[in-house]
Amino acid sequence: MTPLPDPDDPAALLARMRALIARGEAESALAIARDAIAGAPSSALVRAIGHHVFAEGIDGFHVDMLRDEARTAAYAGAIARLAPGRRVLDIGTGSGLLALLAARAGAHHVYACEADSRLALTAREIVAANGLADRVTVLPLHSDELDRDAHLGGGVDLVLSELFSQDLLGEGVLRTLADVRARLCLPGARFLPARAAIRVALADFAGSPPTLGEVAGCDLGPFNRHAPAQEPLRQGRRDCALRSAPADLFALACDGASPREARARRPLASTGGRVTGLVQWIRFETAPGLVYENAPAPGAESSHWVLVHHRLPRPIATAPGDLVPVHGWYSDETLLVWCGD
Repeated sequence: MTPLPDPDDPAALLARMRALIARGEAESALAIARDAIAGAPSSALVRAIGHHVFAEGIDGFHVDMLRDEARTAAYAGAIARLAPGRRVLDIGTGSGLLALLAARAGAHHVYACEADSRLALTAREIVAANGLADRVTVLPLHSDELDRDAHLGGGVDLVLSELFSQDLLGEGVLRTLADVRARLCLPGARFLPARAAIRVALADFAGSPPTLGEVAGCDLGPFNRHAPAQEPLRQGRRDCALRSAPADLFALACDGASPREARARRPLASTGGRVTGLVQWIRFETAPGLVYENAPAPGAESSHWVLVHHRLPRPIATAPGDLVPVHGWYSDETLLVWCGD
């Protein structure tokens, strides 16, 4: 048995725990953290290391997402309709919440996969604490490592996913869903969400462009090639005014059948006024009549998914009815949006 790192050597403790987590052995890392804390109960540094290693690299969106009541309601309502009697796969389960909702709704069994061994360990503890360990199996694996027979008892007929980024395409969602559909599903399997859209509208955003000019008497203009082309916006901001009705730039099926690459062109009719760019957000349907959309709504409580302002090279003045051509292209995880021909 490998000896416990000396709590007086915090660098060794940190390195050992990181190595275990990198090998997918979160349970061993947690045991070491607990032993180290027990061995040095007054050491704030040891406690801080234990927490740091289990939080390191875990995106903060998890907590914001779990606090997003509108998102949870859209999923919970659809799960209550679709899960009873089904064999369910929850992809990227995180906290395990959707898996718990499916089990409580009467799913035959729920398989919840999570590639991060730390989150998988926590999800397993949460499932057990809620008395559903016999109905939910947490698998510390990426979905592409799953085997239909070895891990899923022959296949699933309902797939839950929430792999969306602010442009819907992050985390390889198109590739992942296509793989799950081809390898892991029974005939006629349902997917939740069922459909999604990337939405856009012309907008006037009062914020300053995120560009560089002169700094301390030095021209840093060429560095702008490294600046992000998009600006994240919160849903409830009051300094962003829409200058057109919203439109779907892309509509996607969430069952893995959507193309991995596509282009679109949508002329948007301006309501008049200055246009600084396009605001883009997402909309998805979990079941008929159950929709989640983080559309711009000044003063509203913000969704955990941010909106994105795609800024024009320079603002344009528009009159009511002026048509502004809007273009989009995506490929796997990349979305590009721009105005003009």
